[in-house]
Amino acid sequence: TGYLTTSYRILGDSNELKRADGVGINVGGQYQVVDFASLGVSYDWRQSTDRSRTDPQWISPYVSIHATDRLSINPYWVYGLNSDSLQYGGGMTFSYRY
Repeated sequence: TGYLTTSYRILGDSNELKRADGVGINVGGQYQVVDFASLGVSYDWRQSTDRSRTDPQWISPYVSIHATDRLSINPYWVYGLNSDSLQYGGGMTFSYRY
């Protein structure tokens, strides 16, 4: 299953920082490998808030584990693709459906 999302970030005015609003794009896909788990990867790009810097880009592989009919556990990793992106990171989300 593939997906594409777009966003627009509004930062507001600041006397201390010169920042710019901007757009963002996220595109990715997910494949169910077994009944209870899927593997996926997403690519993110967004306009830099500082127009003198390059636009941040990163890729995020992830796993979606359906622990129960209502609970999903989702570990993910993040790898930056340029010098103005984060280097690497990761985390975990938990989703519960009522």
